[in-house]
Amino acid sequence: MILGFAISYVQSSQRNNGKTSPLDLVVRTICQPIATVSNKTFQALAGFLSGAVQGDRYALENERLKRQLDSLSLYDDKIKDLEFQVDSLRQLAELEKTFDRPKVLADVIYYSSIEDRITIAAGTNKGIEPGMVVVCAAGLVGRVQTVAPRECQALLITAPSFQIGATALGYNPSPYGLIRGDDTETLILGFQDDKPPVKSGDIIVTSGFSEKLPRGIPRGIVIGRVLNTETRPEVGASRALILPKVNPGNLREVVILK
Repeated sequence: MILGFAISYVQSSQRNNGKTSPLDLVVRTICQPIATVSNKTFQALAGFLSGAVQGDRYALENERLKRQLDSLSLYDDKIKDLEFQVDSLRQLAELEKTFDRPKVLADVIYYSSIEDRITIAAGTNKGIEPGMVVVCAAGLVGRVQTVAPRECQALLITAPSFQIGATALGYNPSPYGLIRGDDTETLILGFQDDKPPVKSGDIIVTSGFSEKLPRGIPRGIVIGRVLNTETRPEVGASRALILPKVNPGNLREVVILK
């Protein structure tokens, strides 16, 4: 007891004088490392127990956040799709000012890559006839093949049976050839020259010489771009592989030239 009172007296005197007693320093030096380690250990243990107890809630929260990210991604895709549609409609509005002939704006309701056809929501009710030209803001799509009262089917330019006169921009005189479908993604432009009169990157447009179709196909409608060329000396001809400008899988609206 006497020792306790003595220690207490020393500590109180030191504190009153604004000092730390030697005994306090010794105790802190010995106990502080142990207390620090113990505190971290208890904090880690508390965190582990908290995670174990609330694991299900954290899992549900994580799943909720994932769903929100997925929804945000879908929202971004929807915005991009709407922007694409708006841009296409603006281009179609500009197309109304070109080609001095009546036009019918209609929706594409079906696309068949196997048959190289699209079905369009316009038929005899809007004066559509077989052979009429189908275009979009990007360029030539195809021509009307069959017509029903309220819809029609158009043969795409990628169909092997589709043939049309074509030429390349930027040449004088212009090189003329006959273009036909090769597969669902490319076209073949043939020339009666043993040396290709076009080169990779050239823009190919309609020549305006396709007189077999009703009212003809106007000159200057974009068809596509030259990918590469090929010489065929054995037959005295050459040809070019063309990448179509129009992607039929993305078509939503088209214009039929009457």
